[in-house]
Amino acid sequence: MSESDVPEPRLHDPSRQSRAQAGDHRDDAATRRDTTATRRDSAAEERDQRADARDDRMHARDVDNDALDPDVNFERWESLRDRRSAAGDRVAAANDRLSAQNDRIAASRDRDTSSIDALTGAYRRDAGIVELARDLEAAKRTGQSMVLGFLDVDGLKAVNDTHGHSAGDDLLRQVTKVVRARLRQFDLIVRYGGDEFLFSAVGLSLQEAVERMREVDTALLRSDNATITVGMTKAQTGDTLTAVIDRADAELYRQRELKRIAAITAQA
Repeated sequence: MSESDVPEPRLHDPSRQSRAQAGDHRDDAATRRDTTATRRDSAAEERDQRADARDDRMHARDVDNDALDPDVNFERWESLRDRRSAAGDRVAAANDRLSAQNDRIAASRDRDTSSIDALTGAYRRDAGIVELARDLEAAKRTGQSMVLGFLDVDGLKAVNDTHGHSAGDDLLRQVTKVVRARLRQFDLIVRYGGDEFLFSAVGLSLQEAVERMREVDTALLRSDNATITVGMTKAQTGDTLTAVIDRADAELYRQRELKRIAAITAQA
């Protein structure tokens, strides 16, 4: 793998478990936009109904003041009645759509809760793989780039052994928080297993992703005296998700070796 294919945060796990995310909920955001549009439709229908009511009053005054032919008067009121009935039907339909959208939001929240890693708030592995596949297809469809990163939290076992698993859990939560802060709101973060995470960023260049992960590493070193190792790659035409993950995994291994060699050199 060439150095140009080296992305940033993502995770690595030989056993490959599922990933989940608590934040991103792009489907949920789309559903909320649909709900907002439906509410606007409902408000518009209510305005139409009020306008029809004003017409009713105006025509009623005409009937009182003018000596209208009975047949003409009946036709006018019949027309108004039909218009009011149609407006009421539109309002009822809009309310039905709004109710359906609210049900979809509730169902989406239930689904997302089951897809999220309780400790870190990232996607669980299985759910995350599904979302990553969607990102890859979206990138292919729109012609955008997609960076996938495999991220490993350095020294988690030592933290668990020295300070206890609660300290290790705190570190995993902090890493996820810092990574999420450096990525965009709609980028994906997946807990792949143990101390390994995957992330994807559609529309971000490999160099931009590398810079963001450097910021993550620096921030963690300052705040928690912790570091990460990241292998990143850019999806290529014809790639399967498995192929992209495998390349990122291989790059993660290469970055680990570079760190190990650098540490040995520094100690010499």
